[in-house]
Amino acid sequence: MNPPARRQPATGTLILGALLIAIAAFGAGPLAWMVVRAVRDAPVSATLNDARLWAMLGRTVALSLSATALASLLGAVTGYCLGATSWYGKTAARTLLILPLAIPPYFHAIAWTTLLRPRGFVSLSLAAFLGVSPSTVSESVYSFCGAAVILALAYFPITMLFCEKSLALASPSLSEAARVFGANPWQTFRVARWPFLRFALASSAMITFLLASAELGVPTILKVRVFNFEVFTRLGAFNDVTSATLLTLPLVLVGALVVLSERRFTIGGLFQAEAHDVQPPMRATRGQAWVNRATFATAACVILAIPFGSVLADGWNAEAMTSMWILARRPAINTLRYAAPASALITVFAFALAWINRNAKIRRAAWTDWLLIAGFAVPGTILALALLALYDQPGVSRWVTPAALVIAALVVRYLIVGYRIVATAVAHIPDELVEAPALDGAGPLGILWHVVVPLTRVAVLASLAVTFVLAAGEIGATILLYPPGGETLPIALYGIEANSPHAYVSAMTILQLLILLPPLAAIALLVRFVPE
Repeated sequence: MNPPARRQPATGTLILGALLIAIAAFGAGPLAWMVVRAVRDAPVSATLNDARLWAMLGRTVALSLSATALASLLGAVTGYCLGATSWYGKTAARTLLILPLAIPPYFHAIAWTTLLRPRGFVSLSLAAFLGVSPSTVSESVYSFCGAAVILALAYFPITMLFCEKSLALASPSLSEAARVFGANPWQTFRVARWPFLRFALASSAMITFLLASAELGVPTILKVRVFNFEVFTRLGAFNDVTSATLLTLPLVLVGALVVLSERRFTIGGLFQAEAHDVQPPMRATRGQAWVNRATFATAACVILAIPFGSVLADGWNAEAMTSMWILARRPAINTLRYAAPASALITVFAFALAWINRNAKIRRAAWTDWLLIAGFAVPGTILALALLALYDQPGVSRWVTPAALVIAALVVRYLIVGYRIVATAVAHIPDELVEAPALDGAGPLGILWHVVVPLTRVAVLASLAVTFVLAAGEIGATILLYPPGGETLPIALYGIEANSPHAYVSAMTILQLLILLPPLAAIALLVRFVPE
């Protein structure tokens, strides 16, 4: 039975209203206005009455579901290793496997195509020892399954972080009590772990599905035709904004169905989770610790070291690195200039929304979800066009600069990601820890600073890291909004990928990784000071 929602203070309601209005002004509002204008200018049936489009939509949904299932499996295993117990080396393991998120998904595609190219070491070795044709090895990555695996490898850290933060808040006393009463390992898992894990899995699966369904770079590089390719073609090749906008309606409908399924699975959403006493996780046995370290070492080798080692070998060329560094300097500064404030705003908004909605009615939390998802479920190019159509007007553009529109688009696109990460942690804070300081005379700000922030700071830093790398890798929205001279690293790479030698593409990939790693290292150092 769900606990009754508590009455929110007037201040909290006003803050919530102001945040939602600001988000709607740069997200749902422009998108709704653009869709209404597109429906008015062209018949929906004429645009969508094409069997080829629906077959492509089915392929896109199947690809996204496959990538989500595999990412959920990988993320659940690694997240369980991180959250269920405490062991030496956990912080380093977490930091290592967050790195795939620091790499845009199409970089993963470039890495794997480089590793498995027909005349590469892997293809020639398999041909020599197993008799497998080099072309067969190369073609295996240029396929539906190859795209699904690469998307899963790119996005599984989202599930890992969600699961870790959920399991870290599960009281070890629940597991001990279950074992005392004779529960077997499976029963103990269902009682002590699953009630926390299911929220994280459902939320991260929704986010992964929407990210995978909106991804264009990986399918394009691997020559897998998806629905977004048609949207991009209508927009880029024919400048048909109306048709491209109408084509996003099926994607939005699919996203809405995914969100409804997620909310039904979690029986009312994140905010009705029962909170228990927060205790540090149990110390892992020596055997468990070694198994965990072996699991993470294997994952790091397969996901990072081997494929990106091939990129390093291919791109570590003095001439290529020098040329690409000259090209990458300004885009690198622009990337940091957009992504850093966007991730900071996302984390602040996410924390405020999660805390205000913690004991809110299910309906209000659902409306918040829908508003945030509105900007996440549509392609970034459509969101950018909506913002341009509404704000690039005489008398308005002087107040809303192109750089501000880029940051606004990034916040709207990825706020739901930060919100879900932080909300998972906030929802599990025991009421007693919040009510006790209030009885002693502590004010709301004192409770937030001395109780809520310490209990959620790992989730807050995780939100900052994840949204930073997602914003830094965004290309759909920024490619239409950036001002002259304001292109980002992904745009610079996208511009050279098709027409430059492979060594130059690899060199640009290496440079982007080297530029993005210092901010992530700074966040990792902050996480290191959080007690495990």
